[in-house]
Formats: sequence, C-alpha cells, structure tokens
Amino acid sequence: MKPYKTAFLASLIILSFFYYVSLGQVPATKSITSTNQEELLVKIDTDLVTLDATVTDAKGNYVLDLKPEDFELREDGQVRSIDFFQPTTALKNTSLSLVLALDLSGSLSVEEANLQKEAIKKFTQQLDKNSFCALMGFNYKVEIFQEFTNDYKKISNKLDKIKDYGGSTRIYDALDRAVTMFKKAPSIREGKRLRQVVLVITDGFDSSSIIDKKELIRRANLTGISIYSITLPSFSPLINQDSKERLPTLLDVSGVTRLTGGRDFSVNSQNYQEVFDAIAKEFASSYTLAYHLPKDRVANSTHKLEVKVKRSGLQVRSNRNNYLVQNR
Repeated sequence: MKPYKTAFLASLIILSFFYYVSLGQVPATKSITSTNQEELLVKIDTDLVTLDATVTDAKGNYVLDLKPEDFELREDGQVRSIDFFQPTTALKNTSLSLVLALDLSGSLSVEEANLQKEAIKKFTQQLDKNSFCALMGFNYKVEIFQEFTNDYKKISNKLDKIKDYGGSTRIYDALDRAVTMFKKAPSIREGKRLRQVVLVITDGFDSSSIIDKKELIRRANLTGISIYSITLPSFSPLINQDSKERLPTLLDVSGVTRLTGGRDFSVNSQNYQEVFDAIAKEFASSYTLAYHLPKDRVANSTHKLEVKVKRSGLQVRSNRNNYLVQNR
C-alpha cells in the first residue's frame, strides 16, 4: 500500500474512534492479526480482554516467531478465539504506562546511587513518544516524586533531587500504591494501548508493610499490571563463601513478579546499565493477545484467564490470570 494511503486510513480510523467516543459508545471491531509494527497496536473496544505474554525456551531465550495458532487462550476453562494478535520486537513500538519505584532504605554509596540514576535516565530516553512514566520512592514512608508524564526531563530532575537514603522498608505498601496510581494513568495514547508496568529497584527485604501480598497480586492481575524487579544483591558467607548467587528475598518468595507476568533481574553496584538494557529487551520481546468478552458476562464478575503455548519446551508468562468485568 502506498504511504499516503496508509496514512489516510490510519487517520480515518482514529477520527472514527473519537467520533464514536463523543457519542458515548465504541464501535465493535473485527478479528485482527497484525504483524506490521507501524499499524495501530490494539483495537479500541470496551469488550476486548487484553493480555501481554512473554515466551521463552528452556535456555531463557525469547521466542519471537509465534503465530496466533501457537497459543491457546482460555477463560474459566473454555477456549476462546484470539481476536487480536500483535508481536512486539522493538522497544520503540512498545507504549508503556510505567511506574519506577526506588527503594531508598539501603546504604548506597554516592557513586552507586549516581550509576543507578544515570541508568534510569538512559532507559526512559528509549521509551517511545506515547509512553508515560511516574517516579516514586519508599523507605519508612511511600512518596510520589513525579506523577505520570511523557516529559522525561521531569523524571531526570526528580532523580537528581533524591538525596535521603535510609530507614525501614515498605516494599509491598509501595507496590500497592503504584498499582493504585494506574487509576489516573493514561491507558490509550494516539490509538495505542499502553502496557501497564511497575518496575521496582530494591534489596527485596520488607520490614514494615501492612498490605496483604495476595491482595496486591489479585489487584494487579485484575487490571493487567505487570510488576518487575531489579534486586540488589544480598549474600551470606555462612552459607557458601564462594557462591555468587544472591540469597532469595521476601519479594522472591512472595511470587509478586512471577504471578503478575513480570520478572526479577539481579544487579550489582556496577552493571545497572546492562540490566536496564536487558529489561528493554524484555519489553520488546512480547505478544499482545485479546478476545471479545462474551455477551452474557455480568458486570463486576471475576473470571479466570489462562494462556498456553502449544509448541513443546516453551514457557509463557502473562500479565494477568483473571479479570474483572467492568460496567457494560
């Protein structure tokens, strides 16, 4: 298709969407399988249930050649047709609503803190123009430094102002607050759905949270929020003096990252940039799947979701295993 025709059709789709929104309704859409990264990344449909999935092989390598027929999607045990399918192979084509949550309770040196901040700044510069980012910090208290913005200079400026480290740790309370922040976060930008992600940088040990971890996971699942962690190392010479593997943390044991479709990345004081590059690759190596909500679903009812890959030897992580039906 010629460039001017493609641009015209894209404009027509977007204008039609806003026309229907002004009437208080959203048009139904037909099944779409999209592999062109320049196309609109998601259908705008209130009756569409959307999941993000990451697939890896036995060695942990991302699998990027899958087709819709390679997936099986179930709702309450019943197989559902995949009405929308979109692979993502570049971070610039991945639009995010991202909360960066920094653990300020540790004893980072000035050099280590600066390395961390610079890696975060470079990471946000890789985000596409439609993404939004928020910044929060936590120790004995939870504080929002910057609400959602697509002006990443604001994030950079707020990072430079963080000086106070120390105190107890409230990881789960901070993550719960981050999940709540998405109620005010943009969900669509220029026709593209924004994937909702929390990225927490922490030593993984909580000392004073009051939120129930299972409730945190449930609320994140219902709205499709993935929680990723960058974990600072904790070692015990009493266990194995030669071991380079960090100790499991309370965050690991809780399953918060795994059960929300996220993943943990271990970091030392010198390789922040390497880890953030790995996270960028993770976000750029996923699939978006969606199906139309059955018409008999009742508002405020909860339903179980399950996605599998039919090809043997592969593992899949999804950002939600249940969803809540909104008012219809």
